[in-house]
Amino acid sequence: MRSCSRAMFFILVLFLGGCVQPWVGSLQEQGVIQIVVHRTDAEGTGIRPMTIPSKADYVRIRVWHPESGFDTLRTASLGESPSIMDIQVPEGTGYRVDAVAYYVRDGRALALTGGRSNNVQVMADALTEVQLALHPWATSVDGTETVKPSNLYEVEMTPSDAAGLLSRETFRSATLHVATTQFDDPDDPLPAYPGTQGVVFDHRIVFASTAPDVTEETTLFVTALVEFVENWKDTNLNDRSQHVLYIEMPNRHMGEPLHELVVDPTVGGIIVEISSDR
Repeated sequence: MRSCSRAMFFILVLFLGGCVQPWVGSLQEQGVIQIVVHRTDAEGTGIRPMTIPSKADYVRIRVWHPESGFDTLRTASLGESPSIMDIQVPEGTGYRVDAVAYYVRDGRALALTGGRSNNVQVMADALTEVQLALHPWATSVDGTETVKPSNLYEVEMTPSDAAGLLSRETFRSATLHVATTQFDDPDDPLPAYPGTQGVVFDHRIVFASTAPDVTEETTLFVTALVEFVENWKDTNLNDRSQHVLYIEMPNRHMGEPLHELVVDPTVGGIIVEISSDR
């Protein structure tokens, strides 16, 4: 069973401007990444209007380099006027600029859309514009479709899109959440059961759990709560509920339907047919 998300939602415009500032103990040329976040496209930029999901309250920006180890984070509130952030970055090539739009629900910062710009070049004597489009994640779910009560079942979730914000560079852990009644409304609390830990691979998350002991055919509604890696944690925020980022897969907060599987007491077993010859 598959769940698919919708199109891109907004564009961040990043301007890389030059300056020279010292590191402690040495001089090193640096650039300044100026990030301008708009709910709609700024007049005169030449970019078609895009909108942030209306429920998004914040955007978190991560600028990092996979080889040098440079890694810095900023969080901005989203208002009617543009949010502007200046981030000093050592001059160089191969930077990654990532962004996640999120809101807070039930004490968690929940991701809605994300995006990445690869191979960003920072120069001390130039101005560079980077366009970063944010997309919702789409979740493909495979695994057991029908299971007997108290038997083991498997669920495999494969996220895609979000402009490349996937793999163990983004997610660190996940727990499975299941109910026998619908909880697809984002205002419904996330069920605690069963809380089974999943295994995060490069581009998929795998769970193995046990079906409830029911006496009649029952539908299970399934999602996972996935935690972002430590480098996405912003402890500078006063609101502790925003420190760690999470995402639900499938993401009911972006309209994805929950995954479903059936617990059927009649599955399997031996069928005996009796007939009489005359």
